[in-house]
Amino acid sequence: MKVKPKRVLGMGKTSWIIIGSWALMLLGIGQYLTERPRGPTASERRLARIQEEAVVLGSSHPWAGNYYRSEVSMHVAPRSGYARIMSYCIGPDDYEVGSVHEKDGAIILTQSWPTGRSELFPVRWGARRYLLDKDELISFANYVNGGTEPRADLRGSFFLRDGDQNISVKGLPDLPEPGRSLLLANPLSARVIHAGGYRPAGTEFGNRQRNREIILGIGRRSGARARMEFVKLGVGRATIERVGENSSFAMLREDGKTGEVQKGQMFSTRWYSSK
Repeated sequence: MKVKPKRVLGMGKTSWIIIGSWALMLLGIGQYLTERPRGPTASERRLARIQEEAVVLGSSHPWAGNYYRSEVSMHVAPRSGYARIMSYCIGPDDYEVGSVHEKDGAIILTQSWPTGRSELFPVRWGARRYLLDKDELISFANYVNGGTEPRADLRGSFFLRDGDQNISVKGLPDLPEPGRSLLLANPLSARVIHAGGYRPAGTEFGNRQRNREIILGIGRRSGARARMEFVKLGVGRATIERVGENSSFAMLREDGKTGEVQKGQMFSTRWYSSK
């Protein structure tokens, strides 16, 4: 009489195969994390050459150096190329490396592998140096108008050269278009003359976002421009979409946890002051 083997914990053959497959995969990951080479990788050696060249060139070079923004750093030098490093809370850093060359005022980044190409614009502000993506030129202008740039911290929303956070500046940055035409020597203010309907929006950091159409009592005669931002703290940020002579149509991004826009409220291009 044959005795059938008992199932352990009620699991059949298929369940054990799945568990075994997961165990092997986890074992492989563990071996990679514990047994990977301890010496410098090719990307790390490239980074060292870039940093050495940047030191030799010094701060007088128009764009060579080490730049930082939030969790990303950019290291660039004309002969040694570039290394973009994404740092994470856990796990190894992610490297992107390649060559660089200048063309029409931009730095062209050619990624080694996987192949790719992007460009950054060197921006001078006194002795400060920034590197901006083309899509960041308008945002940077609004940050300058708003008072959050020039910043005193190395980490921020835009690539800033290491050490330049300690440099004071006057006037306005030498910003290419389309950002240049948005820069303001003095802040602008405007009242809400009409609060319209809502457009669909989503959530951000757990907060419900609402996009609302508003009309601001300021137009091109007073210096308003399309894509210029006006802010009222506690209510939201309005981006101008269409500009008239004396009024502008804007889209207000409301935070669902803060106050609601009201007719007569005053918005300003300046929303932050370090003083």
